[in-house]
Amino acid sequence: MNTNQETSAYSFLGRLAYRFSLPLMRPLIRRTERVYVLIELNGEVLLIKNWLGRQDWHLPGGGKRRGETARQAAARELREEIGVIVLPEDLLPVAKGIWETDGLGFRYSILSVKLKSKPKISLKKLEIIEARWWPQGGLRISAPREIQRVINWSYKSAAKTGR
Repeated sequence: MNTNQETSAYSFLGRLAYRFSLPLMRPLIRRTERVYVLIELNGEVLLIKNWLGRQDWHLPGGGKRRGETARQAAARELREEIGVIVLPEDLLPVAKGIWETDGLGFRYSILSVKLKSKPKISLKKLEIIEARWWPQGGLRISAPREIQRVINWSYKSAAKTGR
């Protein structure tokens, strides 16, 4: 089996596992708060695909643990899932909301960080299958409108300030 076939089979297993585990996840995820991070670098944003799920492109992030602030949770999730190290105080809150998808409803916070250089990305196996830098302008991802609004707002702000 070549690498593309292995990747396709691996992705298929993630989507299948998601479909069958969804009824079990609903009661758990409804009670959690999620954090997502808009990572910006030179007019691009970093997006990921989770292994367990529909595997659409979206912002990196994950669940907030008891006692964590949104900033602490976001910094931990970035480190654990993609190997990107940021300080919690460098993460700026930009939005909050409720996301309803696949019968899962949960609260989320979006934070933002602007990097000065491109980090080495190290994907956590069985969690993230791909990460890619995308130009901010006109980006379309499967995510709550609020996340898309934040990405578009960031792009327009960057265009105005010339950064």
